[in-house]
Amino acid sequence: MEMQGVETILVVEDQPDVLQLATETLESYGYKVLGAGAGPEALEVAARYQGPIHLLLTDVVMPGMDGKLLAQQMRLLRPGVKTVYMSGYVHDLIRQEDLLGPDVGYLPKPFGPEELAAKVREVLGTRQARRPKTILVVDDEDSIRGLFHELLTAEGYHVTVASDGRQACDMLRRGIELDLVITDLVMPNQEGIETIQAIKHQFPKVKIIAMSGAFGGQFLNTAKLLGADATLLKPVHPDRLCSAVAAVLGGSEYAVS
Repeated sequence: MEMQGVETILVVEDQPDVLQLATETLESYGYKVLGAGAGPEALEVAARYQGPIHLLLTDVVMPGMDGKLLAQQMRLLRPGVKTVYMSGYVHDLIRQEDLLGPDVGYLPKPFGPEELAAKVREVLGTRQARRPKTILVVDDEDSIRGLFHELLTAEGYHVTVASDGRQACDMLRRGIELDLVITDLVMPNQEGIETIQAIKHQFPKVKIIAMSGAFGGQFLNTAKLLGADATLLKPVHPDRLCSAVAAVLGGSEYAVS
């Protein structure tokens, strides 16, 4: 049975050692794990987290809010979330409490790493493929667009291009799903500074790398102040480009170039 995954799991357990075991196990199988030590804390985590949560893995018996009530509240907050209950009690207790149902599983304690991974994969169903990060390169020079497309595609990214800021914003408004925009700052029709302002206002989750060689790159500081996540001075070395993209998409700081 394939037990790897890429989904996001919220683990709720009031015993720190069990929480640590579950977290480390699931991360080793490729999952993104959010953790909480109690039901109210878990609801706060779910409310703050901006991405999808695919599965709630929760202890049944916890002080303050038990697993059943937590799962009910989670389904209101995150419709469609699946649930796996953990418990050291006999299966009859789970059945009597009417906890099981569609998209719900039960894992008896104590459990080993493989048992946990197998149960999670069973409830989640067929493994989801990880969507490659999508990057939009905005530059009025064909040669730059072509070079960046080639370099970033070789790194495993999905790359699309636009010749100016207006075209880039039109693509976003049409619903294209983007993780990162790499934009030149000096272009016809709509320049990079205006493009950065528009993206940050309308699509705040999209990351931005600004690049420029005009006037010694003096506009790069302005781009940073307006919300660019990183800046690159043209001409851009391929290694510097790839490092900046990896850092920005990975949530790391990248120094102004």
